[in-house]
Amino acid sequence: MTEDNDQLRREITVSLRDYMDKLIEENKHYSDIRFQAINEAIVKADAAQAYRFESVNEFRGLWNDIVRDLITRREVEIMLVGLNRGQEKHDERLTVLELNQSNVQGRISTFVFIIGLGLSVVGVISRFI
Repeated sequence: MTEDNDQLRREITVSLRDYMDKLIEENKHYSDIRFQAINEAIVKADAAQAYRFESVNEFRGLWNDIVRDLITRREVEIMLVGLNRGQEKHDERLTVLELNQSNVQGRISTFVFIIGLGLSVVGVISRFI
């Protein structure tokens, strides 16, 4: 009976070893498949990342072009100061012109008054002569 048990043990041991070898081989095969899939995913991710960075760089270039053409706040402030000075000069000139117009109107009114007064005096004198 011991011999039968030993024989049975050997068969179980051999079949267990074969089973374990088979499991290890299957695991190795599936691991190789997974490793290959992971490598393919990495390659695709690298390509996607490169495409994304290309798009980002293109956007940065476009943004730099836009920013380069924009006017800065300092330039706008300088222009506004110049425009305000010009506006002040125009306001001063307008005030001078308005004063001159008032003076001219006053002179014309005085001239018309003097002519009217002179004509009135001439009219009164011509009645008496």
